[in-house]
Amino acid sequence: MAVLGSREQMCIHEEVSKLRGKAQNNGCHYLCKKRMCRHNNIVTDYMKNNTELGSEPFDIEDLVNIGRTKGPCPYYISRELSKSVDILFAPYNYLIDPGNRRSLTGISWDNAVLIFDEAHNLESICADAASFDLLTSNLTSCITEAQECIQLCSFKRSIENSAEKQFDPENYAILKALLMALEKKIGELVIDSKELGYTKPGSYIYEFLSELNITSETSKKLIETIDSASLLLEEGNSGETKAGVKAKSTVSRLETIRDMLDIIFKGGGQNHAKYYSFHVNESSRQTSGDSLQVFGKASRTLSWWCFNPGLAMEEFLKLGVRSIILTSGTLSPLDSLAMELNLEFPVRLENPHVISQDQIWVGVVPVGPSGHPLNSSYRTRETVKYKQELGTVIVNFARIVPDGLLVFFPSYSMMDKCIDYWKNRWMIAQYGRECASISSQL
Repeated sequence: MAVLGSREQMCIHEEVSKLRGKAQNNGCHYLCKKRMCRHNNIVTDYMKNNTELGSEPFDIEDLVNIGRTKGPCPYYISRELSKSVDILFAPYNYLIDPGNRRSLTGISWDNAVLIFDEAHNLESICADAASFDLLTSNLTSCITEAQECIQLCSFKRSIENSAEKQFDPENYAILKALLMALEKKIGELVIDSKELGYTKPGSYIYEFLSELNITSETSKKLIETIDSASLLLEEGNSGETKAGVKAKSTVSRLETIRDMLDIIFKGGGQNHAKYYSFHVNESSRQTSGDSLQVFGKASRTLSWWCFNPGLAMEEFLKLGVRSIILTSGTLSPLDSLAMELNLEFPVRLENPHVISQDQIWVGVVPVGPSGHPLNSSYRTRETVKYKQELGTVIVNFARIVPDGLLVFFPSYSMMDKCIDYWKNRWMIAQYGRECASISSQL
């Protein structure tokens, strides 16, 4: 067996392990390409000398421990093992996301059996993997990166006299101009209602982009340019270009544009657009902590949302897998699940619940002991009266329910606020009792 994980979980390189996201991936690719990672350089020899690896169960922590004690890269050990094992464990997104799936080289999908355990979230994961949200603030970061690429190329050409296409500043100037035009076009859309935003059928994305000369054909060139830009920026971050020309960002935002183009022009066709919705919304404040907010300026988000999770599952049928097995305690109703995923599932098994009917009671408690409504809406849940009433209800239930309670809150922050209030109230009450006791003694 083998288990796959991310570089964030497995990387042991002293510098690359400190990075995150695409910056970490690009840093790893760059060092491996230059054979500058000592951990990756010894993976092949380690695998040859330890052929028994994978014959006994192990987890990610075991691989990392091998890397730290013996030296080989845990990430690439798992990748090498994945090419020949019988059972491969991996997160959902390694299979569902097309980019991640392409990276799993050497795996034979033909006649494979895919088992999705805890599959109750599979529909939303499939739909999310086929959708995107492009914030104008992230687009601004992409424009900045394209400008950095122009400067890096000009510098490299001046000192290396290189004529490589990868170092042609004209390519990145065109990319920058396109991104600026896209930013302007998103900003020019007339949004009559901030609540409703600007919505069109999914196919409108092609009309919208064609006015910028972004088509199925030109997108291929754009993707090549972005791939080159990611490597160029990583060289800039590693100080490879010297002489003070250094890329500023630690994560390549341009990769989000690449992912977006992959989704839109999937398979070179437009048939999948009928399952999508084109939407642009405007907000006065930035909701993403991943980018800088421009104060006083409204932020817009271009979204292309997928409403057919079956699109992701269809890819597995094209790969020729033998079986797709979904397991979970909460998949019912199975008919609607099969329809959503666009798969027939000829073999189905539903087991009875282990809890008998006489052990279950479901009800709503609308008011507390004092008659105050238990309304946890945004307007009332911050009030002292609500927190006090909720605490009293829980205490009363705890008196009659044996062996403990499991209480769910609307959010972690709400839970923390309630617990803080109850603790402080108890301390105040305790202090009051102590004062009363001292007073009576006096």
